Amino acid sequence: TIDAELEFLLDAVEQSDCTLTRNGSEHPAAAAAAHLRLTYQRAGSWVKGAGQFIERLASRSSMSGKPYTLQCGEALPMPTQQWLQDKLAGYGAASPPVRKTAG
Repeated sequence: TIDAELEFLLDAVEQSDCTLTRNGSEHPAAAAAAHLRLTYQRAGSWVKGAGQFIERLASRSSMSGKPYTLQCGEALPMPTQQWLQDKLAGYGAASPPVRKTAG
């Protein structure tokens, strides 16, 4: 099963206004998320957690070794690894705080 952090990252890609470039081809957000999801499913137990997913699967092409980039809106393209790490760093902040009840 996909853990919560990884699902958060895949949803962030899918809902973004970003275009993924891999091996010279551009892919809109929904197609990029679908590719990353399929890549993760094929990896099986080789990848555990969001950190390994970013490092091993979502940063570069396994075929060419070329890094993936994301271009979001008018911003300059950035390495997908950095974009995903930035999103992951904000994951805890995006979760609502747990309230303790008195008693």
